[in-house]
Amino acid sequence: MKEYYNTGLAAVIRGAVPGKTIGMRADMDALPIEETTGLPFASQNPGVSHSCGHDGHVAMLLGAARVLYALRDRLRGNVKLIFQPAEEDGLNCGGSQWMVREGVMTDEPAVDFIIGQHIAPHLEAGVISSKAGPFFTTSDLFTIEVIGREGHSSAPQNSRDPVVAAAQIVLALQTIVSRSIDPQDTVVLSIGIIEGGARHNIIPARVRLVGGARSYTEEISATVRKRMREIVSGVAAAMDLSAEIAFKKSYGPVINDEGMFGKCRAWAGAALGPGKFVEAKTPNAAGEDFSNFTSDTPGVYFLVGARCARGEQFEPHTGGFTFNEDALPWGAVNLCAVAVNYLNENA
Repeated sequence: MKEYYNTGLAAVIRGAVPGKTIGMRADMDALPIEETTGLPFASQNPGVSHSCGHDGHVAMLLGAARVLYALRDRLRGNVKLIFQPAEEDGLNCGGSQWMVREGVMTDEPAVDFIIGQHIAPHLEAGVISSKAGPFFTTSDLFTIEVIGREGHSSAPQNSRDPVVAAAQIVLALQTIVSRSIDPQDTVVLSIGIIEGGARHNIIPARVRLVGGARSYTEEISATVRKRMREIVSGVAAAMDLSAEIAFKKSYGPVINDEGMFGKCRAWAGAALGPGKFVEAKTPNAAGEDFSNFTSDTPGVYFLVGARCARGEQFEPHTGGFTFNEDALPWGAVNLCAVAVNYLNENA
């Protein structure tokens, strides 16, 4: 075993016969969200919880590891188990970037092919889903500073109101999706933070907007950034104030290798049984730092259906989120099926 990026870990199961190496990754970080599930195994740390299913990802990888270790005498190659921290840390491009920089993919034995999974509460429990090509978006984080002139709200003519300008910017940015992008392409542009002002009767000097823009290709992403700059500067000029926009790349797109996806679909389908592998019709609009593992190595990413059987299904990234634990064995089977078939085919 070897540690990477503070709390990351990689362990290797070596088969009886030398061969290629498959990487299997599970992210394991939590979120700054208070858990409200009331479950007996709920988080005991105030303000912190597994609200995106990463504890399930670890459980599935550990289950697969136990099976593959028992089968090591039949494996023709190696399995590298990668337990990754900080997937949710999009501000720093995710923990995978740092594990890759520290050599997790190239250290002996170097990874030839990598797979990963994510719990999917919108899919029936036990269903495995994926698709060839783009599967998760690229994500750009942005911050917009609207800089006006402070003043008393009773004399707005003596100020330059950044609140009104910020409101116009928020609305105008949405026209990028509807008027600057081909309707057949997907772009999601959202503002998550609006900050500014201290009192009801003071026009503030500044307003800050923070959000994210998602798409499936770097080309579309570049178009979105260009139009955002134009809109921000244009609104600022029209309102006789100034504005600045800064971008930070979060995650690149997850692109499933087309050739390997076809093989994984066959291997997983045979192991899981009829109707258990469902090819996704459309990509997912979320971001995933699994993309850092596949920048130089072919990979395939899967969704593991985990819809709750009873009661309300809370969305990920909420305090009430939970998932159907019946999905966990199916996810472990999927990992094992792909690993065994890949290694024995490439011996």
